[in-house]
Amino acid sequence: MLLAVIALAASVSFTDAAFLKGYWRGESGATIIEEIWLPAEGDAMHSIFRMVRGGKTAFTEFQSIEMRDGELVLHLRHFHPELKAWEDKDAALRWRVERTAPNLILFKQDGADTRLEYLRDGDSLTVTLIKADQRQPFRYKLVRRF
Repeated sequence: MLLAVIALAASVSFTDAAFLKGYWRGESGATIIEEIWLPAEGDAMHSIFRMVRGGKTAFTEFQSIEMRDGELVLHLRHFHPELKAWEDKDAALRWRVERTAPNLILFKQDGADTRLEYLRDGDSLTVTLIKADQRQPFRYKLVRRF
């Protein structure tokens, strides 16, 4: 199993995450979520996420998927309004690729039993936050391709 994980990490590239590119938007009642993924350029691709509830920004995230030492690594930081960071000053959350398949990439957070699964089905994207036995899906529709 360890050899399979090492082989997977060595074979993952930005091609495996390219399906994320675009402007994604979801709505549930008075809550709007948006995620914009730019194409990979150089050694990274970047994203911003925002959640608006009842016409007010609840929080935002800045994300980067970076090629580091031959593997893709997701870095993520949360911000309250006024860009007040949730995490410590130098402490972005770090996630490593656990698995890929066509239109799917699963990241596992370093030091935690938390995962982020990105799954695209046509013009729909579901990002699922997985903690223990809890799954919190965020569902989007593609607004614009990049």
